[in-house]
Amino acid sequence: MKKLLSFVAMAGLLVACQPESLETAFEVGAPELKVTVHVHDVNSPAQDIASTLYAGEDGNSLTYVLPETLKLKEKDGVVVNGNAVVFSFVGQNGKALSNGSIIFTAKYKDADPKSEALNFDKLLAGGVANYEVSIVVGKPVSEVTFDVKDVVGTPTTSVSYFNPTDGHALTDHNGKSWAKNLTEYLLSGTVVYTSKVGKFVDESSIKNDSPVSAYRTAVEGYVKAYKASQGSVTNDLKFEFTVSAWSYYTVYQTATKAEHTVTVLADEKEIGSFKYTDYANQVEYAEIANPEGHGHYVHGHGHSHGGHDNAGGGLVFPE
Repeated sequence: MKKLLSFVAMAGLLVACQPESLETAFEVGAPELKVTVHVHDVNSPAQDIASTLYAGEDGNSLTYVLPETLKLKEKDGVVVNGNAVVFSFVGQNGKALSNGSIIFTAKYKDADPKSEALNFDKLLAGGVANYEVSIVVGKPVSEVTFDVKDVVGTPTTSVSYFNPTDGHALTDHNGKSWAKNLTEYLLSGTVVYTSKVGKFVDESSIKNDSPVSAYRTAVEGYVKAYKASQGSVTNDLKFEFTVSAWSYYTVYQTATKAEHTVTVLADEKEIGSFKYTDYANQVEYAEIANPEGHGHYVHGHGHSHGGHDNAGGGLVFPE
């Protein structure tokens, strides 16, 4: 493991616990996917119409198909945020989620339904993943048949580890950066992090120099539609966790990005193109029995603690 560099955010403090003599146990929650969905009509791209479609009026619709491993969260499973719709899907309590896909389909007016697949990565129990999906519906009004071809490059990932602010020393073990809880007590902590998700169009990549005015207008419409659902950067998100007694523990954020090349076609011939980068991330907690052999490790167990120790921290990147 290489030297670690400071990154992103400082941690919040733990909520103090009252001392108890009885051992306490906790259960790891379900993995959760938070997906923000945007829908834009290529003929009027400025307005996000996702919430309008989800309302299901006038034959419009925004639907999804889930794998068997996921379900809609019972509380606040669907939240309208402005004109976007935020879905929260969860797996089973205490169980990791395997990678898979969710299919979102938008139906708007008389246009053919348009579907987008969200491919999500595996996620540990209790982890939270953040994604955005943007769907462009409709086609430019013309006698010419316009379409787009979206080709994705190889995704790249980077991992950042939390940096304790409580004086708990970091140690490298099996390719990860860990903090130590070599006590009989549970620890509780909060990591505050930044989430970057969604599509970000590269302005310098836009090619729209066709001699045909209608073609340039069509390319511009698609560019505006993709830019209208530009991704977001959210600061000060909180991830809370509890640490078992006699353990090594860590919190880490995996950030993924992939470059897409969008080619605009007129009667199947290329008339323009542009690129965008799609970002997603997930934050996870992991712990192992401490390799030093101290104490008796049982996952989810330990005594309540009345002291001032905390397991909070910022996030750091491996160099």
